[in-house]
Amino acid sequence: MLLYFSYGSNMDAARMARRCGPTASRRWAVAVGFRLHFAKRAEVPGIPDAGFATLRPDPDARTEGVVYEVSKAQLDAMDRHEGAPEHYARHPVGLRLTDGRRIEAITYLANPARCGPGLKPPRFYLYHFHQASDLLSPGWLAWLRGVETADV
Repeated sequence: MLLYFSYGSNMDAARMARRCGPTASRRWAVAVGFRLHFAKRAEVPGIPDAGFATLRPDPDARTEGVVYEVSKAQLDAMDRHEGAPEHYARHPVGLRLTDGRRIEAITYLANPARCGPGLKPPRFYLYHFHQASDLLSPGWLAWLRGVETADV
């Protein structure tokens, strides 16, 4: 089994199951040294400044998310959904679990050529983030609720 870290819409367990089938486990994790940005240009009809999530290195930051145990076939299916390697590419990331253990997982980072400034996530996209409210901390959920959306 492989470990896949989602910090975006794939935190939604139902969405993950639709994309790659049921996963072996789903638990909270935090990527230390990465900051969440909505800088990946998204082609959403009627929302010209829509941005999807990516992580950028920042030694002072942390990003909460969900780590899944997946098979190689499931990760290959995720490549198709993430548009790898044109839109997103696999990248190793160090994580901290609730018990303090440190592990490494695979995540997806946006292709810098597909990123831009001043983008905001659509509301429908943030909905999937909130589907992980059973795992995310109250502070992270409050931060997500404060994110300005592209379709106000």
